Amino acid sequence: MKVLFISDIHGLVDNFKKIIPLIEECDKLIVLGDSFSRRTYEDLGEYNPRYIIDYFNQLGDKLIHIKGNCDYVVDERDLNFPLHHYYELKLDNYTLKLIHDPNDIMNLYNGDALIFGHTHIPEISQINDNLYLNPGSLTIPKNGISSYMIYENGFKIYDIDGNVII
Repeated sequence: MKVLFISDIHGLVDNFKKIIPLIEECDKLIVLGDSFSRRTYEDLGEYNPRYIIDYFNQLGDKLIHIKGNCDYVVDERDLNFPLHHYYELKLDNYTLKLIHDPNDIMNLYNGDALIFGHTHIPEISQINDNLYLNPGSLTIPKNGISSYMIYENGFKIYDIDGNVII
């Protein structure tokens, strides 16, 4: 199974449009929050949260979306998919615990993987038997590298041009 993880789009569509072919080839898209925003970031590119909503609305069961701190209630009226505060998913030998803000951490058990957004910094780290993963931000990276993560026989983080960075 090929799973794409993205986070922190904040309504900016330039890089989002670049990964649409990748979304279409993946079995599952997991969005870790802050897709829409009410704050505009027009100085960073085309701001069009409606485009993102319309695209996500047609994905059906392929999409799992976690609610971010910038995904406001007003957005939910236009969605035909739920915004989860927390989601747990079995993927191969992993139990994935999906959340937006890592400070809202839930109980982790040996072998679990916590996958989160919010920080805009890509990360794959291991502490004891647990994995901690963040795909970074697709549009407003704090490290200067727009990124996403793919699971396919393991986790890898890529820059927007498809180069492995972690």
